[in-house]
Amino acid sequence: MRRFFIFLVPASVGLALACSSTSPTQACTDLATAVCSKVSDCAPFVLTQGYGNVATCTSRTISTCESALALKDTADTPDFAEKCSKAYATLSCDNAFENNPATDCKRTESGKLATGAVCGTAGQCATNVCQVDPQTGCGTCIAAATSGGACKSATDCVAGLVCASAVCVAPVGVGQTCSKVDPIIPCGYDLICDTTNKCQTPLAGGSACDTKNPLCDGAKGFWCTPHGTRCTPILTAATGQPCGYNTTTGDLTACSAAGLCTNIDKTTLMGTCLAPAADGAACDTGSGPLCQPPAVCTGNTVDGGGIVGTCTIHDPSTCH
Repeated sequence: MRRFFIFLVPASVGLALACSSTSPTQACTDLATAVCSKVSDCAPFVLTQGYGNVATCTSRTISTCESALALKDTADTPDFAEKCSKAYATLSCDNAFENNPATDCKRTESGKLATGAVCGTAGQCATNVCQVDPQTGCGTCIAAATSGGACKSATDCVAGLVCASAVCVAPVGVGQTCSKVDPIIPCGYDLICDTTNKCQTPLAGGSACDTKNPLCDGAKGFWCTPHGTRCTPILTAATGQPCGYNTTTGDLTACSAAGLCTNIDKTTLMGTCLAPAADGAACDTGSGPLCQPPAVCTGNTVDGGGIVGTCTIHDPSTCH
């Protein structure tokens, strides 16, 4: 599944707020709306799986933005966030997915923290890059990584590069060689790496497909059903509803809003959608419940690589 790289621009308070004509709440609301709407336009199924709908995505993204408003040593302002929100609406899906932010979303001012300092957001850093540990929510100010440099997310990389297997790389175009195993070579937005390791344009709904080399557009919510080998819509279900693969109808049903399909019957291949854990509640990335973004499951890594812990929304103001 393709990933959407969200460039949230936290604002600051104090002198920066005094010089801003837009309130922090308004700026965060407009930016969150722009980001979530772009995800919905470019990869609607991704948004459905993570949030359920644009309204939920917006409200939870606002909370993340507002939690950063009181940060010290940041160059970000509500006016900058507001300007970025307007530019985001015109950003192409290619640029949004491939770490090519709009000009008005690129900082012209820098934070006060030097390279190597602990940071909570990029706006605090003189380099404008904060490499954040997803488990702690805190990071380190670094210079933007070039091709082959270490990364934890696309925002650690220079514009135009994405983070794959913890390395900054440039996505490749249609017909070019790609890889889904280490070292990963990702295809560009709206392309799929096929079984011959070539980037291909995904198939639209209703197209004939091959289950051995499925090229249906998953970001738009299509998959290659064995029944009739056509790209058909992936159905979604809410908490408590049936999910899984229906061997009789050929339908695939996924859980929406960060739900997890659990208790799958080995015969029918159908299970039940488990609701995500509330913020601050227990989570398990293996057996569920999961956390709804921007909350992440922080805790102990267990056998199999999963994490058992607590759904946590990190507060960047605690990063010192």
